[in-house]
Amino acid sequence: MVKRYKKSNVIINIKPSDKQCKPVKEIFPDIIDKSGDILSINYELLESKYVHDVYETMAEHFSHTRNIPWPKVKNFLASFSPGSIILDVGCGNGRYLECTTNLNIFSIGIDRCKSLIEIAKTKNSSSALFIDDCTQLNIRSHIFDGIICIAVIHHLSNSERRIQAVSELIRCAKKNGGKILIYVWSWNQVADTVGVRAVTSKDSLVPWHLQKKYSKLGNERYNDYVRNITIGQDNNEITHKSPTKPYKTYNLSNNKEHIIHVHPERYLIPLQRYYHFFEEYEIIDICNHGINLYHSQTEDKSIISIKQIYFDSNNWAIELEKF
Repeated sequence: MVKRYKKSNVIINIKPSDKQCKPVKEIFPDIIDKSGDILSINYELLESKYVHDVYETMAEHFSHTRNIPWPKVKNFLASFSPGSIILDVGCGNGRYLECTTNLNIFSIGIDRCKSLIEIAKTKNSSSALFIDDCTQLNIRSHIFDGIICIAVIHHLSNSERRIQAVSELIRCAKKNGGKILIYVWSWNQVADTVGVRAVTSKDSLVPWHLQKKYSKLGNERYNDYVRNITIGQDNNEITHKSPTKPYKTYNLSNNKEHIIHVHPERYLIPLQRYYHFFEEYEIIDICNHGINLYHSQTEDKSIISIKQIYFDSNNWAIELEKF
């Protein structure tokens, strides 16, 4: 007879201080100019360490939490007719590319993170996927019926780079009706909503608690530890050993839900991601400057206009159209 062990629910108690966003100006005061913007010469410091390296490390865990497309983005993609060509800039694990599979739409996804592109390839065999930089897209001009750039531009560390990214999106959109949808995190966070962040500075390092089972930093000692807290449950006890601390036994005889409270360092690796939190006027201003930059760099006489801006799940969304 095979014994069946009841699985435990592990609750990780993260200290409130470990959930707080850290202002960049307090950590790196020397890289901020007088206007409060991050100096152009310092963008690599933030973006390499606190964006690119972090996403490579957390890619599998991040992908695990990003499976459901946001309804309004999905509706935007569904508005294109069969035969359209769509570009997803910052496609991550490809969750929005999956929305185009049954629409007879050809989609291309690009991302700066190699690990996320590899994950996206396993889910989107019909999409073209490659690594690229949103500020210098290796893509022909005036090609795409629709472009989405979801949760990307807020990782660019100064206004100059954000404007350049918008200009590149405009360049790649086709003339006579190409549409662009951009999402960025909002400075105006709604209390008591999913994913709300308590921020005191628009340029902040936002915590991500990486589960060690998804980490490239994991090791066999940690794997042994995970196994140790899932055995012995048939007799209402769990023997618990951390990689650095002695065994400890929890009596579960009066605990019908088999809940274990553990310290976060036993399960989690703390990471920090750089974000700029946008006010509504800022994303409008960035887009208008992106339009002006595009016109200054090209002879194209297309009219690019802002069609709408709306608030969605603690993000500002803005839609542009090119005629």
